[in-house]
Amino acid sequence: MITRIKLNQVASYKNPVEINDLKKVNFFFGNNGSGKSTIARLFYNLSQNEVVSSPFNNCSIDGFNRSEEEIIVFDSDFVQNSFYIKTELSGIFSLDEKNEEIDENIKNEYLILQNIEKSILDKDEEKQKLEVSKNHDYENILNECWTYNKQFQENFNKIKLKGKRESFYEKLVEISETEHSSKNINYISEKYKKYYLYNRQN
Repeated sequence: MITRIKLNQVASYKNPVEINDLKKVNFFFGNNGSGKSTIARLFYNLSQNEVVSSPFNNCSIDGFNRSEEEIIVFDSDFVQNSFYIKTELSGIFSLDEKNEEIDENIKNEYLILQNIEKSILDKDEEKQKLEVSKNHDYENILNECWTYNKQFQENFNKIKLKGKRESFYEKLVEISETEHSSKNINYISEKYKKYYLYNRQN
């Protein structure tokens, strides 16, 4: 069990300071800058299984048996080193200072996810534009076909083609998908006169 701490020439301990007669439970009180964190760092330095090194060369701890005892320090440095709060990843933190690589992987995966979400939004936007373009083209085709229908009706007014633009267009599509022969306007005019005009006059 640690029974004595000596601090010298480190942080606020410019002159030698000894803390003796330590018990199993000890409380250290003091203002900010009075040296509490320095004591914690001294313990942490000793817990690393290393020879006490600078800036604690002139400090010492008595009564610590490394083979039977373990020093665990929970101070502000521990919190800083152990809990990584990532500002880019709101609400995400990790425990253990060895998890920086995991944190970096999480960040990278988060960026990948953001890129995927952006890609989905871009695709949705592109899809909407294509849908608008498709509807626009469809409307133009309907109007163009219906214009030809009106012209046909003006020239061949005895032939009544009933229906709306949509049904007329669908009929044209149906005809175009089947085997048929196209006739020029002169041929149609002759047949029209023969069956709709001459016959009626007779």
